[in-house]
Amino acid sequence: MSLRRQILREFGFGEHESPRVLVDIVLGAIGAFAALLLIAFIFENKPSPELRRNAVISATLLPVVILLAKNRLGVVVGIVVVIGVRGLVAALIYGYWPALGLAALAGLIFYFGARWYGNRAG
Repeated sequence: MSLRRQILREFGFGEHESPRVLVDIVLGAIGAFAALLLIAFIFENKPSPELRRNAVISATLLPVVILLAKNRLGVVVGIVVVIGVRGLVAALIYGYWPALGLAALAGLIFYFGARWYGNRAG
C-alpha cells in the first residue's frame, strides 16, 4: 500500500478517494485563515504595518486558493463556515452582538450551498 493511500485512510477517506479532496481541504483551511486575518484587519482601529502587509497577502491569497481548488463550492462554503463560527464566538463569548448577523448569514450560505451541492452530486 502506498504512503498516499495510508495518509488518506488516516484522514478517513476511502480506498478510491481522489487525493484532490485532501488538497481541497488544505486549500479551504488556508483560505479560512486568510479570511479571518482580513476580518481582523477590517475591524482593527489602528492596524500595524505588519498587519497591513499580512492583509494584502491574505487578500491576494484568497482568490488564488479558490481558483486552485477543484471543488470551489466546497472550499468557499468551508471558508464561510469558519467565518460564521468566528462570528458566533464573537457574539456569545465577547458580547459583540452585531457578529451574530454575520454568523446567521454564514449559516444561510452554508445551508443553501450544502443543499445545492447535495442536489448536484446526487
